[in-house]
Amino acid sequence: MQDSSRGSASGGISPDGSAGAGVGGGGPLPDGVLLCIFRHLDLRTRFNTAALVSSRWALLATAAPELLHTVEARLAASALPSVESFTRWLTSPAVAHHVRRLSVEVEGEEPAPTAEETAAASLELGAAIVQLGTAVDGSGLLDLRISSEVPLDIAAACEMVAPSLLRCAVDVPTGSFVHATDMSASPLRELHIAAGVLEFAPPALHASLPRGLERLALGGLVDGDAVLPQKLAGLPRLRSLSLCNCALSAEGLAACLAALPALQSLRLASNDGLPSRACLAALSSRLTALSLEPAKGSPAADVGAALEAGLPQLTALRRLALRVPHGAAEHRSMPAAVARLPSLHSFAWLIGARAGSGRMLQRQLVGPLPQLPAGGWLSQLTSLALPAGVAAASLAALAAATQLQRLALDHFCALPADPQSDLLSLAGRHPALRKLRLSLGSSGCALGTAAFVQAAAALAANPRLSIAAEAAPLLPEEEWEEELFGPQPWAACL
Repeated sequence: MQDSSRGSASGGISPDGSAGAGVGGGGPLPDGVLLCIFRHLDLRTRFNTAALVSSRWALLATAAPELLHTVEARLAASALPSVESFTRWLTSPAVAHHVRRLSVEVEGEEPAPTAEETAAASLELGAAIVQLGTAVDGSGLLDLRISSEVPLDIAAACEMVAPSLLRCAVDVPTGSFVHATDMSASPLRELHIAAGVLEFAPPALHASLPRGLERLALGGLVDGDAVLPQKLAGLPRLRSLSLCNCALSAEGLAACLAALPALQSLRLASNDGLPSRACLAALSSRLTALSLEPAKGSPAADVGAALEAGLPQLTALRRLALRVPHGAAEHRSMPAAVARLPSLHSFAWLIGARAGSGRMLQRQLVGPLPQLPAGGWLSQLTSLALPAGVAAASLAALAAATQLQRLALDHFCALPADPQSDLLSLAGRHPALRKLRLSLGSSGCALGTAAFVQAAAALAANPRLSIAAEAAPLLPEEEWEEELFGPQPWAACL
């Protein structure tokens, strides 16, 4: 057994939360020092480790107001049946009065909970969230984020919208259900709901969304044509709209967008319909950011016609992200209309493959790939994301993009060594480039020796350049799209 005096002399922590008398000693650590340490610990560590040191540490780690403004909880799926202990702490008077931001993440873990257990946990969380938003002094929960790696049936997700809540995000995977209810009286400004199935319950079928909404993102909506146009009609302040995997035709989409006078940012991904020319024309004077990903089975001719006819009308567009299906080669034609967008500064054009082995990526990139259209539009670009094969075929265009500061290349490892070297060499001598992101495409891919040597040479030639290489494929709806469009509505919840 270690001698206690040796522990004290070395500046260890005694059971009462004091420092030893040696190096760094002199009595108990000040509250401010402990709080600074606890801010860097997740909730689980604060409860299961720090709170066991002493009663003083336990009080600071679990109930200090300075640590309760933002609560981020990660719950193992296997622990859902015992979620009551978490909600009891969360709604205790010493805690609930201070919480303004709450993030609850359910991590996938075996054994998975039963449907009855997840339903009970959802109700327990819902009751706690409503209680957090009904503080007697008018304060309460402002930001809420719920995400899960296991399927959930959130029968009352939007009943969780507490009276004080301004931002709400619910993100649950395929196999989950979210039944939205009446939110017309809510002060919400930002709302994101993504689920395997999203539907409005009968009592709320004809109720409006919160009139003050400024950002809205919906995923998995069923019967969109019948529900969504009426829901959006009363949103005069909506600036940002994202619709993904929604049952929405071109006609239904046109009806939705016609009712949004303040819309500036629009993302459409894997919906049933594409925006028509008339639909885009109605947005021409105000839309500044657009992200389009056609559904997997969309006819190539329809996709191309919609883009060629509609894009030139978007004269205010500054940011554009396009993800095209990866099947037939005819899907891969880059719309020449991008060269006629007078205000475009950020452009992403990516092929639909999101993950896979290097061999799969090679198959998806076989065949002729388009080049960036020539023209004066290149000289005003500051951000660009492309498949590496397209970039290698467009070296002259990249050199003409003299203001380009950020360049992201997808599926870089699918290129032979010589095109890789050409791109890295161009990055080294580019006059404005500051950030180069190389997406390798999968965990089985890696940069070769020649690419490493060329990357080192590029960094030496351009000291202000930074290069990042990673396995994950580029996803416009995540990091790169955030670069293009700014933080997504649900990002504010964290």
